[in-house]
Amino acid sequence: MRLITVILLTFIVACQPMGEQEESKVDFFDDELLFNRDEPVLNIYYQSDECGEWGGHEEKIVISRKNSIRLFELAYQEYNVNCDSMVKEYGQYGYNVRPFRELVRTKRVTINEPRKRAILNFSTDMVKSKFSESFPGHSGVILMISNSDSTFLIRTWGGSDEHYQRFVDNLELDRNE
Repeated sequence: MRLITVILLTFIVACQPMGEQEESKVDFFDDELLFNRDEPVLNIYYQSDECGEWGGHEEKIVISRKNSIRLFELAYQEYNVNCDSMVKEYGQYGYNVRPFRELVRTKRVTINEPRKRAILNFSTDMVKSKFSESFPGHSGVILMISNSDSTFLIRTWGGSDEHYQRFVDNLELDRNE
């Protein structure tokens, strides 16, 4: 069922005329969580592979409603890791060992039309990359985009983080401050 949804989503996005797609306003979850303003609309997660099979630095983006029903806000968090300092934590799958991480940067911005377009383009890139995903072994870049009720979930493991880096650049978050 999910494969059909992914194929249908890709087909709909691919069939739009290019001129209309660039000029039209992005309908950005106008009816999503209309009565529950506390839940995030979208969660985006990135983990590099700088520590090999143990992962690497992480970035989290949470998109939620702002004070108004029609305004959205993006909260960005970046965590650095120390690959030489491992910690053991208990999660939903039992005990996990991972590098020690610390929060190094946060930023909150209001979602405007160019950022909506960047999110839509990133979602499309995620769908496309899922079709070419190969098994990476024990290490690789992890990318995930999901909504809060998990009716929309795309997760890739391995491959390149090129489309994620392009996405963050298009969000204009000034990560290297």
